[in-house]
Amino acid sequence: MWQRLIGVPYERLACAPLAREVYALAGRPLPPDALSIGSDLWDRVGDDFSAATQELDIIASDPEGKGVASHVSVVVKEPEHGHLMAMTTGEGHGACLVRRSAVQRVVGVYRLRSGQLRGLAE
Repeated sequence: MWQRLIGVPYERLACAPLAREVYALAGRPLPPDALSIGSDLWDRVGDDFSAATQELDIIASDPEGKGVASHVSVVVKEPEHGHLMAMTTGEGHGACLVRRSAVQRVVGVYRLRSGQLRGLAE
Protein backbone atom coordinates (compact mmCIF):
# COMPACT_ATOMS: atom_id res chain seq x y z
CA MET A 1 0.00 0.00 0.00
CA TRP A 2 2.51 2.63 1.14
CA GLN A 3 4.85 1.60 -1.69
CA ARG A 4 2.94 3.89 -4.06
CA LEU A 5 4.31 6.85 -2.07
CA ILE A 6 7.94 6.10 -2.99
CA GLY A 7 9.29 8.92 -5.15
CA VAL A 8 6.52 11.42 -4.39
CA PRO A 9 8.33 14.79 -4.31
CA TYR A 10 8.91 16.47 -0.95
CA GLU A 11 7.12 19.55 -2.27
CA ARG A 12 3.94 17.47 -2.60
CA LEU A 13 4.34 15.36 0.54
CA ALA A 14 6.58 16.63 3.36
CA CYS A 15 7.51 14.46 6.34
CA ALA A 16 4.47 14.85 8.62
CA PRO A 17 1.93 14.51 5.78
CA LEU A 18 3.88 11.44 4.58
CA ALA A 19 3.63 9.84 8.04
CA ARG A 20 -0.10 10.60 8.21
CA GLU A 21 -0.58 9.11 4.73
CA VAL A 22 1.27 5.90 5.71
CA TYR A 23 -0.96 5.60 8.77
CA ALA A 24 -4.08 6.19 6.64
CA LEU A 25 -3.01 3.52 4.15
CA ALA A 26 -2.58 1.15 7.11
CA GLY A 27 -6.22 1.83 8.06
CA ARG A 28 -5.32 4.07 11.01
CA PRO A 29 -5.89 7.69 9.94
CA LEU A 30 -4.37 10.26 12.27
CA PRO A 31 -5.89 13.61 13.13
CA PRO A 32 -4.17 16.59 11.46
CA ASP A 33 -2.32 17.67 14.62
CA ALA A 34 -1.29 14.15 15.69
CA LEU A 35 2.41 14.72 15.00
CA SER A 36 2.67 18.09 16.72
CA ILE A 37 4.77 18.60 19.81
CA GLY A 38 2.77 17.78 22.91
CA SER A 39 0.32 15.39 21.26
CA ASP A 40 -0.90 12.88 23.82
CA LEU A 41 -1.37 10.12 21.22
CA TRP A 42 2.18 8.82 21.59
CA ASP A 43 4.39 6.97 24.05
CA ARG A 44 8.11 7.64 23.88
CA VAL A 45 9.81 4.25 23.53
CA GLY A 46 13.44 5.25 23.09
CA ASP A 47 16.13 7.72 22.17
CA ASP A 48 17.70 6.18 19.07
CA PHE A 49 16.76 4.26 15.94
CA SER A 50 17.20 0.86 17.63
CA ALA A 51 14.01 1.52 19.66
CA ALA A 52 11.97 1.61 16.44
CA THR A 53 11.01 -2.06 16.54
CA GLN A 54 7.42 -2.00 15.30
CA GLU A 55 5.75 -1.00 12.10
CA LEU A 56 4.34 2.53 12.28
CA ASP A 57 6.76 3.67 15.00
CA ILE A 58 7.64 7.33 14.48
CA ILE A 59 11.30 8.40 14.50
CA ALA A 60 11.65 12.09 15.37
CA SER A 61 14.90 13.71 14.34
CA ASP A 62 16.76 17.01 14.27
CA PRO A 63 18.45 16.93 10.85
CA GLU A 64 19.57 20.56 11.07
CA GLY A 65 21.14 20.19 14.53
CA LYS A 66 19.08 22.98 16.09
CA GLY A 67 18.23 21.06 19.26
CA VAL A 68 14.60 20.40 18.42
CA ALA A 69 12.81 17.68 16.46
CA SER A 70 11.88 19.07 13.06
CA HIS A 71 11.51 15.90 11.00
CA VAL A 72 9.66 12.59 11.31
CA SER A 73 10.10 9.25 9.60
CA VAL A 74 7.73 6.31 9.93
CA VAL A 75 8.79 2.67 10.27
CA VAL A 76 7.45 0.30 7.62
CA LYS A 77 8.16 -3.31 6.76
CA GLU A 78 9.99 -3.71 3.47
CA PRO A 79 7.87 -6.30 1.60
CA GLU A 80 10.58 -8.28 -0.16
CA HIS A 81 12.63 -9.31 2.88
CA GLY A 82 10.51 -8.11 5.80
CA HIS A 83 13.14 -5.71 7.14
CA LEU A 84 11.97 -2.73 9.16
CA MET A 85 12.92 0.44 7.31
CA ALA A 86 12.34 4.15 7.80
CA MET A 87 10.12 5.84 5.26
CA THR A 88 11.24 9.42 5.02
CA THR A 89 11.26 12.33 2.66
CA GLY A 90 13.42 15.33 1.96
CA GLU A 91 14.12 18.07 -0.48
CA GLY A 92 15.76 16.74 -3.61
CA HIS A 93 14.81 13.08 -3.24
CA GLY A 94 11.17 12.81 -2.21
CA ALA A 95 9.72 9.87 -0.31
CA CYS A 96 12.09 6.94 0.04
CA LEU A 97 13.05 4.00 2.23
CA VAL A 98 16.27 4.08 4.24
CA ARG A 99 17.75 1.89 6.92
CA ARG A 100 16.56 3.00 10.33
CA SER A 101 20.21 3.53 11.27
CA ALA A 102 20.53 6.09 8.45
CA VAL A 103 18.18 8.53 10.17
CA GLN A 104 20.49 11.26 11.46
CA ARG A 105 20.25 13.03 14.83
CA VAL A 106 17.37 11.00 16.28
CA VAL A 107 15.81 12.72 19.27
CA GLY A 108 13.15 10.13 20.07
CA VAL A 109 11.11 7.18 18.91
CA TYR A 110 7.37 7.20 19.50
CA ARG A 111 4.64 4.58 19.33
CA LEU A 112 0.91 5.23 19.10
CA ARG A 113 -0.71 4.66 22.49
CA SER A 114 -3.02 1.70 22.65
CA GLY A 115 -6.65 2.67 22.23
CA GLN A 116 -5.95 6.17 20.89
CA LEU A 117 -7.66 5.64 17.54
CA ARG A 118 -11.03 4.31 18.65
CA GLY A 119 -12.89 2.13 16.20
CA LEU A 120 -9.77 1.00 14.36
CA ALA A 121 -8.01 -2.32 14.73
CA GLU A 122 -4.78 -2.04 16.69
